[in-house]
Amino acid sequence: MADCDFTMIKLIEEFDSGFDKVTAKTCVKIIEKVRGFEDEFWTEDLKMDAQELA
Repeated sequence: MADCDFTMIKLIEEFDSGFDKVTAKTCVKIIEKVRGFEDEFWTEDLKMDAQELA
């Protein structure tokens, strides 16, 4: 079973080990995904603006 130690000390340890696993490739993938969400948002926003003006 997973360790359920939710103390601040344990959280900091987990962050440290987790951040060690983050690579440039990880960051690129996250940025690509966020850009995709942003593109979808702005596309929908433009469609809504066009409908309001029509």
